[in-house]
Amino acid sequence: VALYVLMAAGLSAYVLRRWPATGSPPEDMPASEPATWRVTATRVRLLGLALAAGLLVATFVLTGGNRFTRLNVTTWVLGSLALAWGLGADVFAWPRRLIYGIRHGVTVRLSPFRLLVLMVLLVGVFWRFYRLSDVPPEMTSDHAEKLYDVMDVLAGQWRVFFPRNAGREPIQMYLTAFFARVVGTGIHFLSLKLATAVGALALLPTMYALGCTWQDRETGLWAMALVGVAYWLQVITRAALRFVFYPLFAALTLLYLLRGLQRGRATDFLWAGVFLGAGLYGYTSFRLMPVVIFATFLWYAWHQRRTPKRELLAALVLMGLMALALATPMFRYMIDEPQWFFYRSMTRLSTLERPYPDAPWRVFVHNVFRAAVMFWWDNGEVWLASVPKRPALDLVAAALMTLGMVLVGLRYVRTRRWQDGWWFLLIPLLQLPSSLALAFPNENPNLYRAGAALIPAFLFAAAGLRAIRRAWDTWRRPIGSLAAVSLWLWSMAASYHLVFVEYQHLYRLSTWNASEMGEVIGGFARSVGEPDQAWVVPYPFWVDTRLVGIWAGYPGRDYALFPDQLDTTLAVPAPKMFLLKPEDQATLERLWALYPQGRVWRYRSPVEGKDFLMYFVPIDMAP
Repeated sequence: VALYVLMAAGLSAYVLRRWPATGSPPEDMPASEPATWRVTATRVRLLGLALAAGLLVATFVLTGGNRFTRLNVTTWVLGSLALAWGLGADVFAWPRRLIYGIRHGVTVRLSPFRLLVLMVLLVGVFWRFYRLSDVPPEMTSDHAEKLYDVMDVLAGQWRVFFPRNAGREPIQMYLTAFFARVVGTGIHFLSLKLATAVGALALLPTMYALGCTWQDRETGLWAMALVGVAYWLQVITRAALRFVFYPLFAALTLLYLLRGLQRGRATDFLWAGVFLGAGLYGYTSFRLMPVVIFATFLWYAWHQRRTPKRELLAALVLMGLMALALATPMFRYMIDEPQWFFYRSMTRLSTLERPYPDAPWRVFVHNVFRAAVMFWWDNGEVWLASVPKRPALDLVAAALMTLGMVLVGLRYVRTRRWQDGWWFLLIPLLQLPSSLALAFPNENPNLYRAGAALIPAFLFAAAGLRAIRRAWDTWRRPIGSLAAVSLWLWSMAASYHLVFVEYQHLYRLSTWNASEMGEVIGGFARSVGEPDQAWVVPYPFWVDTRLVGIWAGYPGRDYALFPDQLDTTLAVPAPKMFLLKPEDQATLERLWALYPQGRVWRYRSPVEGKDFLMYFVPIDMAP
């Protein structure tokens, strides 16, 4: 903590000495409000609205039963396009540009700055896929549930919402199914990781665009550079669950919302509505995004009081209608199965699973405070997607965020520019999915439930890094650029150690070695035996036997054989293989009784405490 404070104080002191150079708004900073609002001037096409109403009502009716079909997907897509067209969007612009580009070619001019942006993006691409197959090394029961959902998709069960294991949104399932079948990675941990890595990759240019839209292109560059190597984004991505889709869709929604409020164009609000609706198919935490949107409009209206209120209301209506169109299938499922749709959220928000440990308002206030300091103090204790009991940011990023908050806060006080204060407002709002864990306050803060809070965090850090570069460069070029790059590399090195050393080590200690058991059974089945001649005897708080089947190369096969079922294996021809926990002496004695000539070996795992026994029954010794 002392290092964070000292570094942030030192950077702040130096930069603030050069406040005129670093604290003033950039010359090319976007305006706080559009010169002319054009939302209500948008041409409304009644034919498009009528078509949209009919098609989306049909979609609502046809998505009953929690199924996507070719018919209801067609009505859904056409209804959404018709609504956008009816609300004034030129839905044929992109096809026209694509056709023009194919016919006439596309000229790409790479300026030095664009080359720099491309290089930073490539660094982010590298970190998304570097050692992806082995970091982290093992799956948990959550991953087994996900892969079983993916198998359902590949079998033709195209669900709107996957109710298995308390319910899940579908985007990751369909992306994983794409990698499993089209790319050929199969039903495997890597397929889940690739799906989330693609989501994290899409976040990088979105962060660049946010920085450019808020402040200037240098802020966008540093935002993309810092988040691209950040420990926070790395762990919630590599956990290979739905977590990364919260910051992704939140960033896309905020980007177009910010553009809309700065430009006053209906098209931007329509795009914001598209991503607001689409985000509901990503991760549960995104469901609170409408609260963020409503608070943003209130914040803007308070600061820009000259803006016609009917323009703001029209913009809000455009967003809401477009979001509702995209969310139609999910809305139908919510009405049909509210108990499953809300179950996961209500277990944390209400007393559905356990009573509140204290008065709810006290728990909430405490949660908000703990979430507020997670960047510098404690990111929680969920080992699946964090290194417990350490800050959410590395030393450099935390100090830069502090510096950025100081500079942007001072500028907000001077200029009352609504965007600058907005980022401060967004931090607690985007952390609400974590702060509202009233029944389980020990789960707060949480890197993935508060995942979208990384957006303002790294934009502040980018503003701080930009200020450092400008402060040093006013003294002597290119000292500022070298200092900024050095700080970025320092942040990269710190994140590397956190992810590939600390997180990897803790994850291996916290999960069971199903991959090693799968390797043993897979080797047995492909050499002397068959897949149905091997079993894993369950033991309390031990391995998920479905994972063993996936690692062995036989997804969908549960290798569990309970102790009271051991006698049934007598009817199975030898050879046979039984895996059991070393502490399970009762099962070992029963196997000796059933197969007295069997052989037992201890598998020595490289991770302490993960050994298991292999009881082998050869052909010539079977009863």
